[in-house]
Amino acid sequence: CFALGYYVGALAQFGYVAEMLTLLLYKMHRPTLRATGNPKLDSSDAFEHEFQKDRIELLESANVISDDSVQALKEISGLRKRHLHFFVPYTANSRSDALAAYRHLQIVMREIFAHKEVNGLVEINAPLERFLLEYTHFAEPQGHGPSPQTRKRLREKRQKKSR
Repeated sequence: CFALGYYVGALAQFGYVAEMLTLLLYKMHRPTLRATGNPKLDSSDAFEHEFQKDRIELLESANVISDDSVQALKEISGLRKRHLHFFVPYTANSRSDALAAYRHLQIVMREIFAHKEVNGLVEINAPLERFLLEYTHFAEPQGHGPSPQTRKRLREKRQKKSR
């Protein structure tokens, strides 16, 4: 949409992606969030039924995302709301607002998908790795898969279950 000059459409898409990333953050940090005792954090279903503003505040209050990501998500939500819910007609600000939303989205995505290379292997952040291992079912190609630390944790977890 952005490349075609449909900036309001781009804002809608960026807002939607921000909402999906917020849900992913919940799923990545589910054990920590459930431990807070907040009933709004007990299940994905309860969390998903919250407004985006409330989801952001819940994640923030549980300290599972950075202040930069909180601010970025709030900015995206505000920009989306201004252009879509208040139906601001196309203006010269639409392009700059869409670009700002895109930049804010990058902040959140960098936090979620942060990785580093260790001994030639890509290591992703632990909450994302745990989520991917728990919620995705795919065959691991030869020579790829979980980090050695994760393999050890999974092996220990399986051993505990079998006792």
